[in-house]
Amino acid sequence: DIWCGLVPRAYLSNWPNVAQFIIFSVYKNTGTTINLATQGIVGTTLAGLNMRFMMLLFPHGARGRPCVEVKTKAKAGKYTIVPLSRTGR
Repeated sequence: DIWCGLVPRAYLSNWPNVAQFIIFSVYKNTGTTINLATQGIVGTTLAGLNMRFMMLLFPHGARGRPCVEVKTKAKAGKYTIVPLSRTGR
């Protein structure tokens, strides 16, 4: 097992992603490498924070309304079944 002692063992499955991040960050010179690494770290952090924020707003995830049929009154006074997607909702 690889364990550096600084992070929990639960992060062990993320080491291949770290290696990939290093490969994609190294570029022509030190300044560009630091710039790409900083952008990658900040972007990943903001994506994680966005996920946490969205989980606060929508604690049950992306559950929508159940797909049910709606009855609308037709011209002749009879009821017609119309799918939700045609009602403009």
